[in-house]
Amino acid sequence: MTTPTPEQVRAIITPLLHEGETLHHRPNPESSWPYVWEVRNGRLSHGFSTTSSLLEAFKSSQQKGTIKLSPAQAKFLADRPEDCVSEHLMEEFFGYEPEEGYTAEQHQQCAAAISKVYAYFGETYAGSLVSGGVIQNYGVGYKPKPIPVQDLTEMEIYVLRDCLEGSTVCGQLHFDGMDREETLAYSRAKRTLLVIVDKFRAAGLDVNFIPDM
Repeated sequence: MTTPTPEQVRAIITPLLHEGETLHHRPNPESSWPYVWEVRNGRLSHGFSTTSSLLEAFKSSQQKGTIKLSPAQAKFLADRPEDCVSEHLMEEFFGYEPEEGYTAEQHQQCAAAISKVYAYFGETYAGSLVSGGVIQNYGVGYKPKPIPVQDLTEMEIYVLRDCLEGSTVCGQLHFDGMDREETLAYSRAKRTLLVIVDKFRAAGLDVNFIPDM
């Protein structure tokens, strides 16, 4: 089994920390500080000599399947247009639209699932994520709530996954002849999305996502 990178470990453990706790990593521990990882809370701390021992200590929390997003990560997921999510959701659960159209009940079921999931993103005001080839106001306008994956219905989980797997943020930012600022914006967006992938997988969602470019 491949040992996770420090970045992957942070993506798994950081959302599971209690308020006030912080995670610290030292790749080459000295004899006076024999821990690879340490969880600190004020003057209190608890060390872990291996990555495996850290992951094992948080195993039960990981199984709870709660996703904690940063404001920027929530903004990236919320960028997925709801009508696109709705179209995929209807086809996934009710098949391709019949000639007579979907029923009112089917529309209501999908709308309720989408509304519930987007509420977790905590949008405080709407605004474009990408404009002029760069990210606008990174994370501003969102106060995300923890997402209890274990409490979501299959339809709601599909919505959550589609917000990530259907993301076109990187595609909007990547084009020929990018200058330095635009290249940095693309790289930063790609990193943000890959961290979200790690958080989804840590919560038990087997997502398969590669940024557009």
